[in-house]
Amino acid sequence: ARKKELGRREGEAELAVRIEGHVGHAAETAALELTVEGTGAQTIARPVLELELPGLAVLSEEGRARLAATSGVARVDPADQAGVVRIHLAPLDPQKPRRLPLPIY
Repeated sequence: ARKKELGRREGEAELAVRIEGHVGHAAETAALELTVEGTGAQTIARPVLELELPGLAVLSEEGRARLAATSGVARVDPADQAGVVRIHLAPLDPQKPRRLPLPIY
């Protein structure tokens, strides 16, 4: 299993984001999961994750729909021209991790 801690930019909400799982092989859907947790003392009202897809990775319409249907996800925007997917979450309470499937291939 692979695990990576992702950082944040200055001035952004206090979030801890981890990506874990298996990337799999070419043309297979990866078995990855994002874990998001508020690390501050306050609820984050409208957290948005910006996920830059690597190289040839694709989040299909089916995968986007699956991610958008996950509890705690408000909506998932299609990838923009730079390959960035924005995942809009429901309010995120501190110290309560939220796990999201990441069905990219």
